[in-house]
Amino acid sequence: VGTVAARGFSAAIAALGGPIGAAITALTLLSIGWTIYDETQGEAIEEQQKAQQELENTIVTAQEEAEQIQVNAQHAEELANRYNELKDELDNLTKSTDNNAESSKKAGEIRKEMGNISDQIQSLLHADAIQFDEDGKINKKTIETLANANKQMCLQKIQGAQDQIQADYDTKNALIET
Repeated sequence: VGTVAARGFSAAIAALGGPIGAAITALTLLSIGWTIYDETQGEAIEEQQKAQQELENTIVTAQEEAEQIQVNAQHAEELANRYNELKDELDNLTKSTDNNAESSKKAGEIRKEMGNISDQIQSLLHADAIQFDEDGKINKKTIETLANANKQMCLQKIQGAQDQIQADYDTKNALIET
């Protein structure tokens, strides 16, 4: 058995061009292996850096969204104050005994402006509807509640992106280590 193995080994060495040819072949294969390993590792590092950049971009975008949510909430509150002032003005106008064409026209303009403000608040807060108090004024707690809900969605978006990127990072890191 040993002689058969020795003959097979000798034949393989001869087929590769003798001991020097076998050494060159082995070094070539080793070099190819290292090149593939380096390329794989390089690609994994590049993918890892790409994932890190995606995470940073997601966080920056979410921070910008959070800032915009705050700005929108402040603007919505200002609009709610204006709406409520208009509601008082409309109530005073309709209580007056002066039901002439001019006061009717003014009441129509006020109602139209109130409708526009209501639409703007809904748009700013991404809401289907806003709540009104019993007196017909905008409930300002609604604005706070909607703004907080928007902030929570933003935070969930960040967390989801971080979790996904962390999973990708862990996978690629394992590839680098192997």
